[in-house]
Amino acid sequence: MSENTPPVTPAPAATPGPRRWRPLLLALAVAVPAAAAGLFFWLEQGPQDTRPLAEANHLGLDLAHPDVLIESASLSRLPKDVLKVPLLRDTLTEDLVFYYENNADRLGLAGSLRRIIYEHDLQLRDELLDQLLDQPAEVALWRDAGGRLRHFMLVIQRGGLAKLLEPLAKVALDDTQLSVAGEFVVDGAAVPFYRLRYNGERSILFASHGDQLLMLSSADMIYGELPQGEEGATDGEAVEAQESVLARVSAQMAEALLAGQHPFPEQFGLAERGELGQRVTLGADFLALGYRRFLPAFAGLRFEMNEQGWSSYLALDDVDGQSAFDFAPVWQAMPMGASACVALPVAPGLPERLLTKVGAEPEAARELAEQLSGSAGLCWYPDSRLHSPLLVGTLKQTPGAQTDAELAKLFERVIGAWEPNAEGGSFPVETRSEGETHTWQRQVGSNFGQYPADLADEPDALASRGFFRIGLARHGATLLFSLDDRLLEKGLQTLDKRFPPLADVLPANALVPAYLAPDSMAALLERETLESLPEDIEPVFRNAAQANLLPKLRALSGHGKYALSLPADAEADEAWQWLPLQWRAL
Repeated sequence: MSENTPPVTPAPAATPGPRRWRPLLLALAVAVPAAAAGLFFWLEQGPQDTRPLAEANHLGLDLAHPDVLIESASLSRLPKDVLKVPLLRDTLTEDLVFYYENNADRLGLAGSLRRIIYEHDLQLRDELLDQLLDQPAEVALWRDAGGRLRHFMLVIQRGGLAKLLEPLAKVALDDTQLSVAGEFVVDGAAVPFYRLRYNGERSILFASHGDQLLMLSSADMIYGELPQGEEGATDGEAVEAQESVLARVSAQMAEALLAGQHPFPEQFGLAERGELGQRVTLGADFLALGYRRFLPAFAGLRFEMNEQGWSSYLALDDVDGQSAFDFAPVWQAMPMGASACVALPVAPGLPERLLTKVGAEPEAARELAEQLSGSAGLCWYPDSRLHSPLLVGTLKQTPGAQTDAELAKLFERVIGAWEPNAEGGSFPVETRSEGETHTWQRQVGSNFGQYPADLADEPDALASRGFFRIGLARHGATLLFSLDDRLLEKGLQTLDKRFPPLADVLPANALVPAYLAPDSMAALLERETLESLPEDIEPVFRNAAQANLLPKLRALSGHGKYALSLPADAEADEAWQWLPLQWRAL
């Protein structure tokens, strides 16, 4: 087992942020079955890529830059290989394999192939799809407009199956589901590509050349934008015009793949897969869920499996002005007992833009931004809520009274809500100063607040059923913020050395970007799930959660605590600087 492979017992969880354990769980376990079936349709988070498109196809995608890349010695074995990670084996169990085998798109595609084989009396086996998926393959995935990994390009290295699909070409002109959709030019020769319709209106494109089989999730992956037709053109004429033009970059990418080239690994800074059984790479644009501009130094995650098991890697990008990574001050301020934590480098230049955007005076925004150092952290605690973590930031040095005055102005301007029954439309900001600690706190009405309205100082002034006590504090050169005043107070006690810090349980000889306590995290997620599904309002979803989700969370709670660590001297001096991401049992 490699040194950065999770130990077999107990198993680690892979978690980014509040959900940093899910890149492997979701991106592998969810994307793979749909890839094999021909459709990725149920990952529902993440925005469109912010990179400029070299040339968009009809879907607005740049095929030169996929969001996720799966390289596999056998796609059909990937679900079972995923379950070799003990954490995933305990939480996903056999459901993953069952979903893979019984996915509706996979079944529909296989059924369409069986019908064609039977009706045209072709000398092909019914297990054609299974045979194809048991070959070395690459799957590149892109997000749709809703952020789902719905579009894919699959390349299968067929080897001995080179002649297997030739009979399908003979029936393409005489079948209701199979048709010739166009052609590519590969090595100077015309290569036809075919459209296979299945499950009603769904379709998949494929082309074969030499030992390469290329499959695309739809024709729109390679056709260009719909041309501006003549006024009065019918829908049918518009579609015909659209399908007469291939997007140049998309077609070139497809032709390169059919010629046996492998352009996708290079886009992720990867060497050849070699003897690895599985390798899955996820780009930061997909993982950051729309917040990539806050994480410019983060490039992506990689999971790969060899004979010793699975290993994890994190990629960094070289960013101008990025300070050295130092998360130690964050962990010294975080109270012990967290469910999950993440520490991140502060993006150069971003604090000033954000402070200006939320209303700070330009000069004050510049001065405050200059005070912020290179790291910040976020922790969720089992005795609080998912929407009220503790945020810790660090300043370059202990500031003076002017900085405190600017912080007070910013807090009063940004924190609060319209309170129709309160004097002046909002509750006052309470200020407290004790030694090197300065605290600003405001009561904010909300139906999601952790306190019921009758505990407020002026219950009649609240228009909501509950309220928050939101607080900002500066303790020396450390800033703390939370919607939960109890977490803020615990953080201050930690800095006063009256409560143990999380740093006491983390490895001291490594850079730790994340921490996970599966037992308390499972309890937090279970409580949030049940509270969001009241039995008298959502009985169906609550029963489904109790039957399917809660047993998985309870299985998760049986695992120990882990710190995700990078080498102590981790830094990026080039794009896609891959570093081993170790799982350390605590």
